[in-house]
Amino acid sequence: MKTLLKTIVLLLLSLLFMHCKPEPIEPEPKKAIHYVDYNPDITVTYDPINLEGISLDLYEDNVNDLIVYAYWPYFWGPSAGARIQSINDSLFFYHGVRWSITVDPVLQGSLIGDNIPNWRQDSGGELTLIDYQTYPEVFIALKWHKKDGIHYGWLRFRWDDNLNRLYINDYAIHNTAEASILTGQKEEE
Repeated sequence: MKTLLKTIVLLLLSLLFMHCKPEPIEPEPKKAIHYVDYNPDITVTYDPINLEGISLDLYEDNVNDLIVYAYWPYFWGPSAGARIQSINDSLFFYHGVRWSITVDPVLQGSLIGDNIPNWRQDSGGELTLIDYQTYPEVFIALKWHKKDGIHYGWLRFRWDDNLNRLYINDYAIHNTAEASILTGQKEEE
């Protein structure tokens, strides 16, 4: 009798556990815009002895996308000022319209998409041509060539008064291929 009772209890328990499968956990839906705010800001300081930059993996795919320097190579040696360089073949950026001795930077609310004609992979010394007294905070437009198409984004940075220290504030990338984004846009509107 005890054996029969044990068998019935085991059978009932096994039936109970067979029907009590845990509900699968749904992944969190991917946001239309991937936004990252560096807090505290990433700081890149000009040091004429140690001229290393800071590598950034903006797309967060374990591949560094940019190197940000607080100097640029000048004819007579390094000079304080911003330099941004793409370190993979899929990323391009745009930092503004260059006139002969100035650059009109990309500002808050600018449209980033297929409207930008001149994408680059190295800013050289042109970022030092931005008037940082007038434009203390500027944007860099970003363009990635990915398997599903072109993705656009932006990176915001600012300088200290003597151009020896660069602060990277935040960035955003549109997760939808071919979709434009506005500089400063943090979520889908």
